Amino acid sequence: MDFATDIHSHILFGIDDGARDLEESIGMLKAAKKAGLETIVATPHFRSSRFPADIAQNHLAKVREQAEPLGITILMGYEVHVNALADIGIENANQYCTENSHNLLLEFSYNTPPPHEERLISMMQRQGIQVIIAHPERYQVVQKDLARAKYWVDMGCELQLDALCLLQGRFSKERKCAEKLLQNDLIHHVASDAHSIADYEDYLKALEKFPRSSK
Repeated sequence: MDFATDIHSHILFGIDDGARDLEESIGMLKAAKKAGLETIVATPHFRSSRFPADIAQNHLAKVREQAEPLGITILMGYEVHVNALADIGIENANQYCTENSHNLLLEFSYNTPPPHEERLISMMQRQGIQVIIAHPERYQVVQKDLARAKYWVDMGCELQLDALCLLQGRFSKERKCAEKLLQNDLIHHVASDAHSIADYEDYLKALEKFPRSSK
């Protein structure tokens, strides 16, 4: 795994529930640098065609200006909710891949099984998209049975773990699920899913809990 790259971050300010302003984005950049990150994919929530694309691009440019002196590369991406695919049209999904790649970060609803995921994933794969499923440890269907996660991997998907869940209490369902996913070699990416400066400050702590054999 590439621990110098964070493929899931809400570092773009004023777009979603991540950084509130440019000052907070700058603080997140500095904390990310201390955590050893060299590349960050900005992945604001994409939940409908009403996404403010022009504003996102404007804010991306401002964050990039601040990231360059720190030696951090910022790439544009999205955290695409499965429900948004119907809104934008599955044939347009490749427009929401991470910049300069065919990777698409896909999010499901936490409490309900993913709707028709086999058909949707297959349709994206036929477009050459590499589907990366965000934080599988959060989904109840995976917490109850790892078979769903194995099914996604068998389909050719990659799975992205939120590192901070490893700092949760010993009885946390997310933490228990994450540990099982790691033990079964089902995780391809470890990311911060950072929404604040504190999240990046905790990111390095979380990596210390990560199984050394996987580093």
